[in-house]
Amino acid sequence: FFRVVPSDEDQSYAFMALLKEMNWNHVNILFEDSNYGIKLFDAMSLRLESEPDYCVDTVAKIPLEDTRTDTGVYLEMISHMFPDSNTDSSDTHQVVLMFAQAQSARVVIDAAVNLSLADRIIWIGSDGWSEKPEVIHNREEALEGAITVLPLSNPVVDFERYFS
Repeated sequence: FFRVVPSDEDQSYAFMALLKEMNWNHVNILFEDSNYGIKLFDAMSLRLESEPDYCVDTVAKIPLEDTRTDTGVYLEMISHMFPDSNTDSSDTHQVVLMFAQAQSARVVIDAAVNLSLADRIIWIGSDGWSEKPEVIHNREEALEGAITVLPLSNPVVDFERYFS
């Protein structure tokens, strides 16, 4: 068996290059409690640790399965990034790296919308939710300006023909 997708190292490299290019040296990291989320978080953490000018303000693990219906978990996760949310600080934005699959990303984004904080978040997303319609649909305004990564891929005609 061969892995046919880029490693998490590649995504973390892309995220770090983006942070440097945009001069965003304070970030928040939300990662799914899954093999995918944890490995990507670990790769990004190593990269950030090697860069003394970068600070991780908040780290939160997105729970899986049973707790997806408990919106309080997600509301607390988002509100923790905005301790000033009771004041008029609408010019304060947070950069959020979110390493998650579509279903987890959707509930986190919905929590930000419910708290009226989505417009203060600069979402940076992993390939797990980057081009999933179920995440974007009805959340277009909340995700405006989001930056996500997706591995470059080209269709392999013979592969498609073989399986059709």
